[in-house]
Amino acid sequence: MKKAARATLALLALLVIAGVISCKPDIKKELMTGDIIFQTLPGELSEAISAITGSPLSHCGMVIKKDDNALSVIEAVGPVRIVPLDDFIASGIDSRFTVVRFIDADQLDFDDIISEARKFLGRPYDYLYRFDDENIYCSELLYKAFYNSAKIKIAKLVKLKELDYKARLGFIKSITGGKVPLEREMVTPVDIYTSDKFNEIFTNYY
Repeated sequence: MKKAARATLALLALLVIAGVISCKPDIKKELMTGDIIFQTLPGELSEAISAITGSPLSHCGMVIKKDDNALSVIEAVGPVRIVPLDDFIASGIDSRFTVVRFIDADQLDFDDIISEARKFLGRPYDYLYRFDDENIYCSELLYKAFYNSAKIKIAKLVKLKELDYKARLGFIKSITGGKVPLEREMVTPVDIYTSDKFNEIFTNYY
């Protein structure tokens, strides 16, 4: 009987521990307008971005929280669009995502920042990663939303030659017509993620 009792207690303990581990706080309730959410999209382009930047964070968008607490994400994925948060998360590999928040979030007018981002709605995706307004890629959208609204540079700009471009040299040439624009400046998702302007508030990557 004692052995059976001990076995039962051990099983109950394991179930309790498992329950505690699985019952994580619902991060969705804590999200705010202006939070930046990262994920890993499937596909060759995402794989190239991850290889070249050295990070699984290949895509990003900005959270929008409405008065009724409905959550959506504005993203530049071709075209720039607004999608429900759940759809955004589900589109990533294994539904993994990471969220960061601007350190001095209470000092910014995020309605204005979102308004700036909305100005790019419908713009096609920029496969050439040029820093103009004709076509827009994901991290460029966020950078310009902050800068155009509050003159804040949320991350450093890097040149292609500073990245591990050789890891996907063939892919780069396939979308540029054989050119390798080493001097082209761009902003990458991981440079926003690692920027000292933000704190990580959630991740389920580990």
